[in-house]
Amino acid sequence: MSLTPQHQEQTPIIIDQRLKDAPKAAFIEVMQECPDLIRDVLEETLEDITLTRAIKEGEGSGKVRREEVFALLRGRAWPCIGQDYENHTM
Repeated sequence: MSLTPQHQEQTPIIIDQRLKDAPKAAFIEVMQECPDLIRDVLEETLEDITLTRAIKEGEGSGKVRREEVFALLRGRAWPCIGQDYENHTM
């Protein structure tokens, strides 16, 4: 079966549009079927970005004593850090 000149011109456009639509449809399906997966991926990505920025920022700063770090962690983010962690040597 041969295509008419009109069909030959339209066929690549239709295929091109299908190729563009397929990833969008797949992403929407994953979002609907696996919202926890999407949340976990976004959470991990944000943590990685934040950690990378903190490391870069810290590279230019001065050194601090270990006790200062643990005092900040105890007071703010991780109040569960206790004596065991402070006495642990690396």
